[in-house]
Amino acid sequence: MNSKDVKGLAVITIAGGKKVGSVSHVFFDPAARKVVGFGASEGGGFLRMHSRGEELIDAEDVHSVGPDALTLKDIRAVEGRRTSAHQDELIHADELNKRQVVTENGTEVGQVASFEFDPRTFDLVAIEVAPGLFKSHRMVSAADIMTIGDDAVVVRNSVEREAHDPGKAGRFVVGDVEQP
Repeated sequence: MNSKDVKGLAVITIAGGKKVGSVSHVFFDPAARKVVGFGASEGGGFLRMHSRGEELIDAEDVHSVGPDALTLKDIRAVEGRRTSAHQDELIHADELNKRQVVTENGTEVGQVASFEFDPRTFDLVAIEVAPGLFKSHRMVSAADIMTIGDDAVVVRNSVEREAHDPGKAGRFVVGDVEQP
């Protein structure tokens, strides 16, 4: 699932069929390299239970993330205790986007445009890198990411070499399957 596609999804409880709101934030833990929570707000204004102006939902309390909605078993999942307790260590997806991407040898590759995560485990799969104007975005596998820092994402030198190989540019491997 792409981080761009999650923002705005309806958040719905299975037990009551109640719409809690819409996904307003995706919280990413750079140390664990996974999505750990979501923020949900109502369309006409924010739910006011937390100081950040949104309801927090821990990823472990999510039943499913689908193409049209994020589902929760019931309203009790809207507590976000872990996400709330660790907010200082987490990155909003919007903050991760636009970070500079460089190789370990210091060659600029571009900037983060979005990231892919597994909708079942919430683990990082890849980052989408925008290399600049009039150049195609490309996916960099999580295995090629060395560091996700406060200011930049450092990737292996092989990423820069692959950018110059037309047969490999824009491709990444998930499991044993190469993806376009």
